[in-house]
Amino acid sequence: ITEGQLYDLEYANFNNADFNTFEHFAYFRKYENELLLIVLNFGSSEANLKVTIPSEAFDYLQLENAKEVLVKDILNNDKHEFKTTFNADSKFEIMVSEHSACILKIS
Repeated sequence: ITEGQLYDLEYANFNNADFNTFEHFAYFRKYENELLLIVLNFGSSEANLKVTIPSEAFDYLQLENAKEVLVKDILNNDKHEFKTTFNADSKFEIMVSEHSACILKIS
C-alpha cells in the first residue's frame, strides 16, 4: 500500500450528495498489476457511500473502462466478494461502518 501510483478521489466528490468530503475519504492505489480502492469513514454513523470515479482516474491509472471486476475487502477479512462494472464518471457504491475503512482489492 505504500508504493505505486495514488489517485485521490476527493475532488471528484465535492458536489456529491452521497459522499461527505468532511467525513469521508477515498483514493486508488495501484502497484504493478494490483489495484486497491481505499474508502474511509471518519463519521460517527455507518455510511452508504456512492463514490464518483472520474474518467481521469481511468486514464491516469491505465484502467479499462466498462470492465467487469471482482471486488474483495481485504482489510476486514470479508469473505463477501462481488462483481461490478467500473465505468468512467460513474459512482461506486459501498457501505462503510462508522469510524472505519475498507481496502478493496479490485481484480
